Amino acid sequence: MLAVLLTQKYDEIYDILTEVDLDLSTGWTVPDLVIYPKLTYDWVHDEIKMTQVPITTIEILSPKQSLADLVIKAQDKFLAAGVKSSWIVVPPFKQITILCPDGTSENYTNGLIIDKSIGVEIELAQIFK
Repeated sequence: MLAVLLTQKYDEIYDILTEVDLDLSTGWTVPDLVIYPKLTYDWVHDEIKMTQVPITTIEILSPKQSLADLVIKAQDKFLAAGVKSSWIVVPPFKQITILCPDGTSENYTNGLIIDKSIGVEIELAQIFK
């Protein structure tokens, strides 16, 4: 649902991709969603792994994952590689936390989610319908 909502609202300026293999300076990883500025695609030479750092990563906590593992992944893999913001979505609590490279974070449990680093705003209630 989140990928669809972001794409509907920001398709003109961003590409929202799911389950992309990232080969970053901090190692290989596959976040649930990534946000890039609009990309130019080479349909002849399809890339298996993206080496370009996304501006935002989004991880959605699954029942078999630990929240601590996602926070460490966000800090050590994504933010350390140059991502501007990393979202962690916790469905059971209808919560989204946005982590930033400077060590700050914003927690949202209702209202408007605002990611100031990329100019994205979305209603939390739309995500958890």
